[in-house]
Amino acid sequence: MLGRMALSAACGILPCLFLSGCGQESEASKAIDEASRSIDAIAAGGGAAMEPEITASYFKDAGTALERTSLDGTKVEKAGVMVLKARAETGLAAAESLEIGRLERELAAKYAVMRAEIRAWEQANATAEAAESYDPSGELAELAKALDQINESMDAATKTKAQVDARISELESQIEGLKQQARAEREKAATLELRASKLSAIDAAKLAPQIQVHAQAAEHKLFEVSRLEARMDHLRTEATEAALTLAKLEQQRVLNDQARAEIERVRDEFAAEARAARAEADQAALNLRRLTDEVLAFRAGTDEQGLNALLEAHTSRLRSAVSSARQATSDLRVGANLALASANVALADALSLQARSHEDLARVLERAATASPALDDASWYAERAAEARAQAESAMNEARQAYDAAARGFESAGGSTETRALLSELSGRLKESAGGGPASEDEPVEQNEPAGDDEGATGEVEG
Repeated sequence: MLGRMALSAACGILPCLFLSGCGQESEASKAIDEASRSIDAIAAGGGAAMEPEITASYFKDAGTALERTSLDGTKVEKAGVMVLKARAETGLAAAESLEIGRLERELAAKYAVMRAEIRAWEQANATAEAAESYDPSGELAELAKALDQINESMDAATKTKAQVDARISELESQIEGLKQQARAEREKAATLELRASKLSAIDAAKLAPQIQVHAQAAEHKLFEVSRLEARMDHLRTEATEAALTLAKLEQQRVLNDQARAEIERVRDEFAAEARAARAEADQAALNLRRLTDEVLAFRAGTDEQGLNALLEAHTSRLRSAVSSARQATSDLRVGANLALASANVALADALSLQARSHEDLARVLERAATASPALDDASWYAERAAEARAQAESAMNEARQAYDAAARGFESAGGSTETRALLSELSGRLKESAGGGPASEDEPVEQNEPAGDDEGATGEVEG
């Protein structure tokens, strides 16, 4: 805006320089008049409020008028043509910047998606790492050890119960045999008692010892039965306890199996989650590379359709404006130096725009190159980022030099203190962001130093 306003002011004084001329108008004077009318039409139509296409057409008409002239006029007229050429070229560049701005907004949207894919890559990998960190091998080993102990205890309890059951069965057989023997002794004693009842007392007394022997034998057998039954009751208690122990051990084994199954289920769920997260991360990486390729292709374009080509064409047009204005500085000091300074401001703005464009690309590529964990093609992103960073620094260095040249030009052309202060501040900021450093001597933005009073502005038109 500052450059366009100052350059418009420089162009505004040009028609006045030729009002006192005499004789037939030269080709240069006619070209100046025609170009001035085209440029004046922009101001009459509202300037910045006009449609960009209409504004561009007026500047294009002005440029066409100036290109047709054979520059056969006076030095001042020829210088005026070059100043108006600078104005026309700057005006056309301003129209180009609108298209560049639109493309940059499209890229900004793509950069936002790229950053989202980088975050998706990092978050998915973090999720996978967290899921993969679950390692239940220690718990499963403890459960396996406990199961072995349970099985050993069950084997021992089963063996003990079998031994007890076998002893009980043996005692049952012994008891049954003793009971039969006791019944047999009792039957023998009863038979003898029946027989004795039919004998005389003397004969019956002779049978009494035998009866007593059988009766005592029966009692002895029954006593042994009682003792064995008591033993068997104790063994049955042991058998019951062994059965309870086996039941508890079986319950522990079931719980152990359930615990192991639950741990394995959780382990499998975490493994599935990790696989899904890894797949999501891989997809994010593929999306990021696809978007990056699209962005680089968008910038590279085909022929002159890519953003990089537009940026270069944009700055090239403004370099041409600088060159046109510089050619007029020897014959139209004040007006040409003002035009040259203004063209340098426009060029510096364009270079700053170009630097920011490469800077934005560099930042998102550097973000990809430093993603954690590292992408498989991190080195590729780093290389592309380094290229964009170098382009940004180069453009920023040129912009700083252009602002410096503009500040010197405004000073030599009598620019306001406020204007020079603003340019100085802008140049200082660019130095900080670009790292400072002296301007190169062969830069196209180099500003001519003032060479005395503006004699050409008055001498040529008076004759």
